[in-house]
This record gives sequence, structure tokens and C-alpha cells, in this order.
Amino acid sequence: MIASPEVAVLHLHLALEGELVTATEGEVLRLDERAERGPTPAAGEPLSVGHVVYVGAGGRLITSARAFDGGRRGRAHGFVDQTSVAAKPSRADVPRLLAELEALRRDAHGAGAGPLDLRPTPPDARERASAADFAFQNLVLEEARTLEERVARAARAVLLFTSGEAAVIAAEGLSLRGLIDLVRATGRPVQPHAVDHETIAALLGVVYGARPGPGAS
Repeated sequence: MIASPEVAVLHLHLALEGELVTATEGEVLRLDERAERGPTPAAGEPLSVGHVVYVGAGGRLITSARAFDGGRRGRAHGFVDQTSVAAKPSRADVPRLLAELEALRRDAHGAGAGPLDLRPTPPDARERASAADFAFQNLVLEEARTLEERVARAARAVLLFTSGEAAVIAAEGLSLRGLIDLVRATGRPVQPHAVDHETIAALLGVVYGARPGPGAS
């Protein structure tokens, strides 16, 4: 937990290979392991696993791949490797997982019609905003587009990135049928990240573009 500057939450992000600082706006400071203020990252400096950067209220850290903002109160952004957010089980367990989910779907009458109680969308506006920030800042388009658009739109879900053996997927709420389709389509266990309706709509637009009209092919 970051104690100084006045930050209570550390936002974690997957470190990207070769990511460099390109510009900063407003107050942007590196933090050491004691959460003490350090220098402002200079253009051309790398962002690597273990680095923590504080972005003050209204500020921005811009890199060669994405941007991180400070929101209204300032935020600390930490960078981790894939093993830090890896999930169990492994890809080798996918056939067993699919069999178990299919059995559950058959046994639970009507279970595929409603949302699963996986990780409900946070009711608090600040938590919803934080969940949306995580989704957009960790979206890897090349990986997101490996998920077939038809499956993504049907499940109201977007593949953000792969973490170890798992597919980290932003979802508004998954039906049992949708979860089965996502596991089958990705060939990986699914680690859901709950977001709200507006965020999923925006993510689908970024990854796949505007939805075709009724007359489109």
C-alpha cells in the first residue's frame, strides 16, 4: 500500500516489453519501495516490472504504448509481470473445465438464461471507474482481437490480455452459456474482470469497431 503521497490504492498493470516513457503532464513522480517521492520519469526511460509511478490529480504519464492518469485525487501505478496476475487452473485443465460447466448447465434448469454470480459489477461509482481504468489501460488489442467478435458480443465480454495460462476478460455479467463459449473460444481458463454496461460497450467498439446495422452483411 502506498502511504505517501496521499495515495491509498496501488493500481497494478501488466508490464509491457520495451515500454518507454514518452511524456508527462502535471505532477508525475517515481516512488521507491518506501513510497518516498523520487524524480519525474524522463522521456526515453523504461517502465519495467517493479516500478511504481505516482500521477497527481489531473496529471498524465504517457508511454510508447498507453497512458495513465491521476484522476481527481492522484493515483499510484505499479507494473507487474504475468506471473503476478496468473490464474489457476491451467490450459491443460480446459477439457475438464468444459465438461464440468456443460454438466452444470444441463443440471441447473434455466441456468444459462441469467447472469452468473462471478464477480458482480461494483455498486460504488469510484470502484466502477477504477474497474474501467484497469480494463482500458491493460487492453492489448492484438490479443483482444484473437477472440471472435461473434463470441465477444454474444457474451458481452472482451479479452483484455492473457496472463500466464488464463484469459483475463472484462465482462458485464456472464451467463453460464457465455462462460462456456469463452473458455472454448480462447482455449484457456477465464479470469473475469467485472465492469459496467457502458465500459463493455466502449471496449467492444475499440476492439471490433461500431456494430454493423441490421442490413449489413
